[in-house]
Amino acid sequence: MDRLFTTFGDFIIRRSKFTIILITILTLFFAIGLPKLDMQMGNNIFVNEASDVFKRTTTYQEQFGEESIFVMISGDPQVLFTQKTSQEIVRFAQKAGQIKDITGSMHYIGLMNENDI
Repeated sequence: MDRLFTTFGDFIIRRSKFTIILITILTLFFAIGLPKLDMQMGNNIFVNEASDVFKRTTTYQEQFGEESIFVMISGDPQVLFTQKTSQEIVRFAQKAGQIKDITGSMHYIGLMNENDI
């Protein structure tokens, strides 16, 4: 690995003008495309915009703010954070995903499984 970086560094030193021009061209290329990126962070990622659920959610957000919709559970942590409860949460998320207008859901079990926690 050390040899690779030495070779790369030597190339940059020997051809500094070429390297600067190449980096400038790449920077301009990416800068031109950057404004075209569209970041979608709202409920329309999970719920179809034409559905009644989305329309009701939009009305709710206009009245009370643009917060996400959460299903909150409360109670004794010894009861809430059990394998059975986790299975129920996953089952609920799967059922919610089968509803026509809901296109996705997130829950802490899925996040932990993705990150191998």
